Amino acid sequence: MSIPVALINDLPEEVKNELAAQPAEIQQIFAASYLREYKKTSIAYWLLLCYGMHLNYLNLYSQGIWFWFTCGGAGVWWILIEPFRLPLLVKRYNKRVAREILPEIIPQSAAGMVMEQF
Repeated sequence: MSIPVALINDLPEEVKNELAAQPAEIQQIFAASYLREYKKTSIAYWLLLCYGMHLNYLNLYSQGIWFWFTCGGAGVWWILIEPFRLPLLVKRYNKRVAREILPEIIPQSAAGMVMEQF
């Protein structure tokens, strides 16, 4: 594949398999689109310090509102739980983005096959 190895490791298996069957130019287009939407855990941690802005960074707006209204679970959730949960939230976001981008990138004839898997 012509996609960087670090990027491939973050992709879901079904996306990896479909990309492997695509030509190099489709893979490069996917990589560029994915990197535009890709979220980093380190930035999410910095935004966690900004009291709940990490949820907005991950497009979890309703959770962000509840986080603000409850003062981060009276501080307990914010300090004890959210730092451990954050890598999983970022990983889920990135996998969802990969699954959404793939059908937009590959040719229309193959897009139907991929959408059936999701």
